[in-house]
Amino acid sequence: MDRPENILLLAKTGATLNAAAAAMALRCADGGFAVRRSDSDSSFVNQARSGSVACAIVDFDEDEALASRLRREISESDFACPVLIFSSDAQDVRLWADKEFGAVDVHPPSVIASGYFEKAVLSSIRAYDLQRRARKSAANAAIQTRLLGLIAHEIRVPLETLRFAQKSLLAANLNDEYRRIALNCERTVSYLCEYVSNFIEAARFEQGVPKVCEEEFTLRALVEEVMDLLWPHANIKGIALKLKPKFDKSASVVGDRKRLRQVLVNLIGNAIRYTDCGDVTLTVYHNRRLSFIIRDSGVGMTPERVQTVFYADSDSPAAEAGGEHSSGLGVGVALSRKLLALMRGDLTVKSNPGSGTIIRCSVPCRMMKKPQNNVAKRQEIRELVT
Repeated sequence: MDRPENILLLAKTGATLNAAAAAMALRCADGGFAVRRSDSDSSFVNQARSGSVACAIVDFDEDEALASRLRREISESDFACPVLIFSSDAQDVRLWADKEFGAVDVHPPSVIASGYFEKAVLSSIRAYDLQRRARKSAANAAIQTRLLGLIAHEIRVPLETLRFAQKSLLAANLNDEYRRIALNCERTVSYLCEYVSNFIEAARFEQGVPKVCEEEFTLRALVEEVMDLLWPHANIKGIALKLKPKFDKSASVVGDRKRLRQVLVNLIGNAIRYTDCGDVTLTVYHNRRLSFIIRDSGVGMTPERVQTVFYADSDSPAAEAGGEHSSGLGVGVALSRKLLALMRGDLTVKSNPGSGTIIRCSVPCRMMKKPQNNVAKRQEIRELVT
């Protein structure tokens, strides 16, 4: 536990409680517990507020005047450690029974003499640790939600607007120099949009498992969109970006188009990034499942390195790709695995030094039936009439 290992007792606490605390400290010596006594009730409250002790303990039955003062102090304080109160007064039990103050726990004095004192103290410490972690987790989630909203609305929306403006500009009659500048701007904005989308998706996974959003789309249009986005980056490096479509180009499928696009952009983009010469090839199949094979001619990796990269938790290129000239997996791999798992898909990697890397991924994707052609329909009608 990330907390001090001292138990704080109020100085006026009775002999029975003192003896029980001393015995507990002796039994828990290996765990680092020690007993500390405060000089006054104000010191007691201040130390409990500061979190410099593991648990603050007081016996209200020992001194009624002290109890009156501390009831007010405790109810108005925000403690950084659990406060354990021993009291036979039903008012105390009612006051803190609903855990309104979170850190306060009330027990009858009989617990001290019955031998359950140690259990009561440790139980209070554990319960407070759980509450503290829950509050911290909730605070982190709230911060992440605000940050996600900020990125989604204050960064992504302007980027999308800028990308639309760049496309409109490219449609205009520009000379070669200005067209080249506009193309470079459009590529940069598109890549920034992809990185922002990755961040937002990763944040959604941190908040819980996002939902799959299925829609009907043309597989050919999806693949061509990804290739059009990434081709300039491959062209700049002087490597070929190839597509081998082994599916019905006119067919439509039903699946999560947005996340499939994100997976392909991440994986192909990383293959391009870690390939210095040769080519990167995307092969697309569709039978009962939609399958993608991404093959690059980079430097490759050892089987051991593949395992390290494939099962790494980090999204950083250094952690996942092993450096600037490593082939295969990089920034979006961890997110791509999560997205594929969300869509009930899978991803595998095969690589050897000097032989490049092959990434295979597949997802269940329903093929839509083609509508019958009008001539065939008229023929069926004639046959029925006759």
